[in-house]
Amino acid sequence: MKYLLLFLLFTASLSVYAQDPVYYAKPDSTGPTFRLVLKTGVKLRGRILYQDEKVCRILTEEGMELEISPSDILRSERTDIRLEQYPNVFPHRLIFYPTAFPMAKHSIEYSNNEILVSRVGYGLTKHFSVAGSFTSYDPRSVFALHAKWTVVDTKLIRVAVDGSAYSGRRAKGILLLPQVLVTVGTSENNLTLGGGVVFDRNYNIKVSRLIVLGGVTKISRGTSLLMQNQILVSRAGSAMGILALAARMNGRKAGFDGGLMVLTGSPENTNSGIFVLPYFGFMLKLGRR
Repeated sequence: MKYLLLFLLFTASLSVYAQDPVYYAKPDSTGPTFRLVLKTGVKLRGRILYQDEKVCRILTEEGMELEISPSDILRSERTDIRLEQYPNVFPHRLIFYPTAFPMAKHSIEYSNNEILVSRVGYGLTKHFSVAGSFTSYDPRSVFALHAKWTVVDTKLIRVAVDGSAYSGRRAKGILLLPQVLVTVGTSENNLTLGGGVVFDRNYNIKVSRLIVLGGVTKISRGTSLLMQNQILVSRAGSAMGILALAARMNGRKAGFDGGLMVLTGSPENTNSGIFVLPYFGFMLKLGRR
């Protein structure tokens, strides 16, 4: 049971948000700002009002309107790009716990936690996804099936209902985990609150409360800071807590997490030992069917 509960910590849900990242800023109503270097060595900074094959009309920061040939421009660079305009590639999850962001339809993702736990997720519809997780060294040891339905999906608030079933050779029967996830914020900066219970197929409660509070903060163009506080309270009243902090490096099709986990207590007894462990994980977008 202890092995299964520890496995559950890493695979409480397999929600995936596979929205394709955007690596350019969207133009606003006033137009983007550029820094231009001409072949003559002249440097200009301003907004491009109009451009075709023959002419480029520029409004400089000094208020001057100039017309130059596009062939005279040696280099141009956007200067008004903001950090939040580079979305996180994997905002669907905190460190090893999900957020309420939905998984894109027909998107596929593989992820791995600490080398020990692997999982594959697939988006069936815009708001419903399924996934499977298993121990990497022996898939028959502990494995799980997951389903997630995002029932509320607005610009700043998302609510999801998630269900998981765990089994395997180390499991004493089948454990079920229903939970509710609420995420407030954008894909770059958000807070997630999750809660659920764990019981067997005879409805005997094994973990009376599973509570998670976590958040994601964008700190640079391709890096986010993640925080996760997780508490499991057993039927007997003993508790196990996990505090995890990690930095996430995002790529176009992959992400890497590195940080620390602090574990205290046990879900099966009253031991109050404190353990500090390194954490690492990676995620791969396998594409869309």
